[in-house]
Amino acid sequence: MKYAFIGAEGVAFPVSVMCKVLGVSTSGYYDWRAQPETARERRDAELLPKVEAAFKEHRGRYGSPRIANEVSTEDEPRSRRLPEWAT
Repeated sequence: MKYAFIGAEGVAFPVSVMCKVLGVSTSGYYDWRAQPETARERRDAELLPKVEAAFKEHRGRYGSPRIANEVSTEDEPRSRRLPEWAT
């Protein structure tokens, strides 16, 4: 989580300063950044637009069980884990 924050804010602040403030090593951050994307991260990235569309379509009234049913297919396992903005 700290590394993701550093990556997101790396344009506004120097990486070395953020690493020092957050108590992580700069080499650890760069090692994390060099790792390939995991299968779960790729799947989540594919599902996110579907989740967002279903959430907006139902005007934010559907909870995680209904959203999971909306976006799931027979090929994909179901999960109720949603992005923070949808909770």
